[in-house]
Amino acid sequence: MGASRWRKFPTSAPKYISGSSIWIGTGSSRRTNGRCTSPPWRPKTGCWLCGRGDRTSGLVWKYQRAVPQLPTVLLYQNVLYMLSDAGVLTTLDPTTGAMHRQARLRGVADRYFSSPVAGDGKVFITSQTGIVTVLKAGSGQEVLAANELDDECYATPAIADGRIYIRTRSALYCFGKRD
Repeated sequence: MGASRWRKFPTSAPKYISGSSIWIGTGSSRRTNGRCTSPPWRPKTGCWLCGRGDRTSGLVWKYQRAVPQLPTVLLYQNVLYMLSDAGVLTTLDPTTGAMHRQARLRGVADRYFSSPVAGDGKVFITSQTGIVTVLKAGSGQEVLAANELDDECYATPAIADGRIYIRTRSALYCFGKRD
């Protein structure tokens, strides 16, 4: 038997890919919550949540607090957004791993299963109870609005052609400017 050339990561491990960079958060409900692992198949260039460089390099940085189990990390306008299942939003520098800010979403204490999405200079975060929080893009986590949909939401919103589509338990919503 030779050396392992690959291994399977949990299918729920949040991943985000941009260009030649991949960020992976591997949160756990056990005491090891927030542990990051550096996959053996990383590309020759790129920045990982857990490492960077050629296939033999070590970790460049890791972050071990409030790492999500389900929501995928989001890179938007050079800020890495990481939302824990419990609603703790962490903004990080994607290159160095330095934390800009970490806080619960103001006025929206809830559980989160969907991933944050972004567009038009805003970040959209949808809670399990259907509250859509709109943040001004940037490391400061400035809340612009919080809108209630009165229905549970587990799906990640989709953004296309200037519109945001949000599927709740019983409806599909489309928000945007009317033509």
